[in-house]
Amino acid sequence: MKKIFIYSFLFLFLLTGCSVGQNSSTGSSKISKNAKILLNKGIDEIESGDIKEATNSFNQLVNKYPDFAVGYYNLGLVYAQSNELYKAINSWEQAVILDNSYADAYYNLGLAYKSMHNNKKAIENFSNYIALRPNDAGIDLVKKELNELQEPYQGKGIIGRVSLSDNADFKNKIVLSPKNFFKPDTACIYAAIEIANAPKNTDLKVIWYYLTSDNQKVPVNLLKFVLEDSKNVLLSLNKPEEDWPIGKYELDIIVNGKINDIIPFEVLK
Repeated sequence: MKKIFIYSFLFLFLLTGCSVGQNSSTGSSKISKNAKILLNKGIDEIESGDIKEATNSFNQLVNKYPDFAVGYYNLGLVYAQSNELYKAINSWEQAVILDNSYADAYYNLGLAYKSMHNNKKAIENFSNYIALRPNDAGIDLVKKELNELQEPYQGKGIIGRVSLSDNADFKNKIVLSPKNFFKPDTACIYAAIEIANAPKNTDLKVIWYYLTSDNQKVPVNLLKFVLEDSKNVLLSLNKPEEDWPIGKYELDIIVNGKINDIIPFEVLK
């Protein structure tokens, strides 16, 4: 896997952007000779260290050929090199709108949003990258980064923080190293739910779901409790015999018959 550090190795990633585009519907093989001339002009200016002129060239490119995803990708790279991160993000966002298989653009967006502490958007874009490049060397590092970005979910009312993991402290009924992305061979997935000041005879129902490709919810397990006061609840779900199916899952928390929170998680290759 090619690590796409936004502020370094710019020319390498600019070439990566070109090669990706050539294999997509918005690639340079689909555009005019004049567009290729502008693209190569920008590349030459990057090689010579003239970021200002490269920025001008790529702006001309996207203005004349607004459907060319590679143009926006490279424009984002030179903006990032100039520390204009908001403009870089806008350019990469346009690239993935034009070509939703543009893995390198998703990765750069993940890095950019992470640097801006927008964990939700960083997770979204890193997840798209993983979906497009599941077998890249080093993909486990991206998955690790995803889990490190994940923050505990905060429920409503009597439900406090909700965290998932593949490791737990059974004595204190908490999870260790929270995560929301798991491998297919994960032995057990744990969920820790904080309960705060629950009235006597509070009904708690927790349902684990697998989401099908057409977004249908298939129940995997259901647990019921009657609670009161404050405590931690630790739940577990063991791996099926043939590993977890790849895809999206949910943990639905229902208090006294009403949905309190829905916790999404995924199993990735």
